[in-house]
Amino acid sequence: MCSKITDKGIICLGENLKQLNSLQSLILLFGPYEQEVTDKSLNMIGQSLQRFSSLKSLSLNFVCCKYITDKGMKNLGERLKRLNGLKFLTLNFERDDQITDQGLVSISESLERLNSLQSISVSFVA
Repeated sequence: MCSKITDKGIICLGENLKQLNSLQSLILLFGPYEQEVTDKSLNMIGQSLQRFSSLKSLSLNFVCCKYITDKGMKNLGERLKRLNGLKFLTLNFERDDQITDQGLVSISESLERLNSLQSISVSFVA
């Protein structure tokens, strides 16, 4: 059980991910126990993503991260739309109570620019 993961650890991970210029696949899973992860973590992961021009597959799973909000989703959406070569996308935000329709709209708007996308899975299960 990794219920002690916080922004500090994820921000460090995001900083180090920036060095992986030829990364083609990234899977991150945080949960299923309540995490002290906030929009800061989502923003750092998003900042790292924009450096991955060769990224083909992305799976982000933030389960029970009750401090992720629509603002974090908007920032993530802004970063996602720059991943022109992305073919496979999975976003899972189960039991993240602060995300509303506004967050989903932000993610949806980013998808229209991903012309190479072949498969998408988005989950916002309560």
